[in-house]
Amino acid sequence: MKRLLEKMNKEAMDILAGEVIDKVTENIEKVVRKDENRAEKKFDEHQKKMVSKNPDNVHLWMQEKYQTSGMVFHKEWSDYLFYDIDGNLKYIA
Repeated sequence: MKRLLEKMNKEAMDILAGEVIDKVTENIEKVVRKDENRAEKKFDEHQKKMVSKNPDNVHLWMQEKYQTSGMVFHKEWSDYLFYDIDGNLKYIA
């Protein structure tokens, strides 16, 4: 009987631990999404501001994309992606 109770307690603790881990993971994902949304909103506001200040210019937006290769000797480099105001890829450098 004692072993059965110990086994039930262990299983209950495992279930509770799993639920806690799931809840913590869910909360972390919410914070990450909130930060991503905040950054995206900030970029959109900046983009609108720059276009409104210079409506006659052709605007390009740059995004840096990191690359790595090699199993033993790692090599890192970046590609720079240039987009127009509509989000169409124009150039890669």
